[in-house]
Amino acid sequence: MIKILVADKIDSQTIEELKKYGQVVVKPSDIKKEIVDSSILIVRSATKVDKVLLEQAQRLKLVIRAGVGLDNIDLEECKKRSIAVFNTPFSSTNAVAELTIGLMICLLRKVCYLHKKLTIENKWEKENALGEEIASKKLGIIGMGRIGQAVAKKAADLGMQVYYYDKTDKNLKEFKYCQDLDELIESVDIITIHASVDKNSPKILDKERFSKIKKGTYLLNLSRGHAIDEKELQNALIDGRIVGAALDVFENEPYDGPLKKFDNVILTPHIGASTAQAQQKIGKEIIQIIKENRNIFE
Repeated sequence: MIKILVADKIDSQTIEELKKYGQVVVKPSDIKKEIVDSSILIVRSATKVDKVLLEQAQRLKLVIRAGVGLDNIDLEECKKRSIAVFNTPFSSTNAVAELTIGLMICLLRKVCYLHKKLTIENKWEKENALGEEIASKKLGIIGMGRIGQAVAKKAADLGMQVYYYDKTDKNLKEFKYCQDLDELIESVDIITIHASVDKNSPKILDKERFSKIKKGTYLLNLSRGHAIDEKELQNALIDGRIVGAALDVFENEPYDGPLKKFDNVILTPHIGASTAQAQQKIGKEIIQIIKENRNIFE
């Protein structure tokens, strides 16, 4: 019987289903000890599958990332050790897209700021509550993959004008394609990032690009923390180029930095895929991956 090590929290139904395929160990106190004789490792974003951990893994054949990003997994080291790596890219699309639209509305209507004033400071800030509607706003999407396209469709249904930048023109005639990233960031009212990046990629919004953003723009990042320069975002918030920002991902997680001090910034702890529905879909993808790769354990 193979051993399946589940390092991070996943759907309880999935845990029960995994027991049909082997011995299941869930969130052990000593992961280095438990990985020694494990054949499958399942992680979310919290567990770092690095060289130090993999050196302990004597039987590991398969790593499954319950989610999309693979930046917490040393892919090169896994390849050296002939360990197959899979993610579950299809399950969280709607969850992340809905969160994006929700954060967008909260930003423009100052929801979190007003909530804080009322519940923490006991201030009735109605006179300072004038917000904006997202309908008719120009939305710029950086990265037009599954999530980017889901955001685009929801935004268009709400009356937004959708622009996008991607490495290739997706031939989506209902949305305006910008051939150059600078063209997009100089043109839109709201920027949302859904591009695939890792720590070795150049930042999408660095000092130079932040300088080109028009004054009064809103920014959202639900891709990877490395996509933006957080220090330059701070500067852009101070000088008014960015009038509001919402981040679900950070360069270093858990985040503990100066952006916490801004009333016009919403910070969430990497919850893009954290819905019951998305986690159930992720569980089904995990089981399917194991089914399709059972031969590697023979």
